Amino acid sequence: MPNAFQSDYLMRGVRWGGHAEIPDIAEGAIVLETGCGNGKTLHALLSSGISAFGIDISKEAVRLSGCRDAAAADVCHLPFKDESFDAVFCRHVLGHLTSSARGTAADELMRVVRPGGCVYVSVFGTDDFRFGKGTLTEPDSFLRGDGIMTHYFTADELSRYFSGAAVSSVREKRWSLRVRGEEYPRCEIEGVFLR
Repeated sequence: MPNAFQSDYLMRGVRWGGHAEIPDIAEGAIVLETGCGNGKTLHALLSSGISAFGIDISKEAVRLSGCRDAAAADVCHLPFKDESFDAVFCRHVLGHLTSSARGTAADELMRVVRPGGCVYVSVFGTDDFRFGKGTLTEPDSFLRGDGIMTHYFTADELSRYFSGAAVSSVREKRWSLRVRGEEYPRCEIEGVFLR
């Protein structure tokens, strides 16, 4: 999977723009963004005065971010000491991992957040229009032609990966994507887990 993301960024360049949604973060908090990609959310965090660091599996994504507060790293083996961050963002990362790697990554996210801190997770849900597209690799996981695998979650499944944490909230977010006059249902599951 790392090679698929590296290849994708090398071929397509900067992929993500637009507005990054950022939850309320306490003043003075130190934030880690996993899967920072080309820096959309990381730049929004930094420009709002939040002390933040980003990692991504793709070296090319990190280069494209142009951010010196980012580095190439694996979410399953975070290169940080225990309890290093007040908050951790993990947007659309867990869904690109195998089932065993998802558990490892969830443990790593909780390891690096401080007591009283939050882990913000966003994944695609099984009601997303892309569910079922591609080659089935594991239950509810599909490999697309670009070599990137995506797993689609239920709210209960996401919560199970963080069973050792206190659940602040887990909710489905639904909207429609209009492409060439057709409506396609999108579905994300967002979870906030407390240490």
